[in-house]
Amino acid sequence: MFESTLIASRRQKTPRQRLLALPVAVAFHLVALSGFVVAQLVTTPPVSEPILPVAIYISPPPPPMAAKGTPKSDAVTRGPRRLQTAEAPPEVVPETTVEPVKPGEEAPIGDGPGVEGGDPEGREGGIVGGFPFALPVASVTPREEPPIVIGGAVIPPVLLQRIDPTYPETARKARRQGVVILEAIIDTSGNIVDVRVLRDIGLGCGEAALQAIRGWRYQPATLNGRLVSVYLTITVNFQLT
Repeated sequence: MFESTLIASRRQKTPRQRLLALPVAVAFHLVALSGFVVAQLVTTPPVSEPILPVAIYISPPPPPMAAKGTPKSDAVTRGPRRLQTAEAPPEVVPETTVEPVKPGEEAPIGDGPGVEGGDPEGREGGIVGGFPFALPVASVTPREEPPIVIGGAVIPPVLLQRIDPTYPETARKARRQGVVILEAIIDTSGNIVDVRVLRDIGLGCGEAALQAIRGWRYQPATLNGRLVSVYLTITVNFQLT
């Protein structure tokens, strides 16, 4: 066997040399890294901008003008086609002979078909669903016109029948005298239909006057020849003799 011994011929570096070697190594790496980055920038192709689509709107040309003197053609509108159906043959109605009615004889009642819901006896001019009897006609009563005040062309009523009031015994003993004033309504028949006391002297004189004049009768008032209802002021004088 051979044994060999490697004897280091290099000298060991001093600390100062080690400190100088570190910056040199760092600078070398920076230069290498910068060169790599520059090479990438040079070799990378530029990115092109995207092309946006452009929409172009073209307005349609105007319609051609109609020539002068040329009549406009009317548009023919076709309606829906009607389906032709076969028409049913007309029904043949048998002829009937009606014998004339002799004087003094009644016309026979026909045996033809009637209307559903009608009167079995039949009524001339009747309708289905109508009343089997004539409806009563409401009597129309002329409405009395409201009373008017006497004056102008109104001719006042004329007293035809008068009843004197009875002098109340209480008023007689108290020697009460005076005039009782009343307002009455005379209708177109000459009757007093309403009366009220406007002025009373008391002790029953007003009530006695009311009872008396309710029996009075008048010739009705007129206006232009027409009977009218009027207001009439009546005075009753109570006086001791």
